[in-house]
Amino acid sequence: MNGGREEWEVLWCHAGFYVTAERLRQHLPPWCRFRIVDPSAPLLDQVATAQVLVPTAARITPDVLDAAKELRLICQAGTGHDSIDVAACRARDIPVCTCPGLNAQSV
Repeated sequence: MNGGREEWEVLWCHAGFYVTAERLRQHLPPWCRFRIVDPSAPLLDQVATAQVLVPTAARITPDVLDAAKELRLICQAGTGHDSIDVAACRARDIPVCTCPGLNAQSV
């Protein structure tokens, strides 16, 4: 708990896009713990305590959802959700959101 507020764990599910991951971490409220997935271990073994998954390029399958016992939200860092089994999320009442325009700035 943080000042009486429940802490949430936000899991960045892909070993990559570190600049975007760091920008997200900087904008999270103090009651959120931010963690980046360990690429040497299966995602299934790392999601159990996360309340929020940020998949990026990781595949969110029914098996991942079953392993994520504390999951409350999936937020894709971009516009697409083709790597997320949205029907399986819907069946488990887990909202899925995207961030339209996040990567729209030209480089």
